[in-house]
Amino acid sequence: MNQIVFLKDGKVVCFLYGYPENNGYGISFESENYKDAGNMLNSKDDLNFQVERSDNVVHLKN
Repeated sequence: MNQIVFLKDGKVVCFLYGYPENNGYGISFESENYKDAGNMLNSKDDLNFQVERSDNVVHLKN
């Protein structure tokens, strides 16, 4: 299950959650330091994802 929370000035302004099969998208962001934890991405980060499409689901993977 993916849960994405958007913050502005430390306050939640939007959130998205659900299973990729139901939402039509999925995000996989894995790092050696945070295999089973959440990750915080910042708009200032250099974000590059590989886009894969299968079974009508778009997956963004780092």
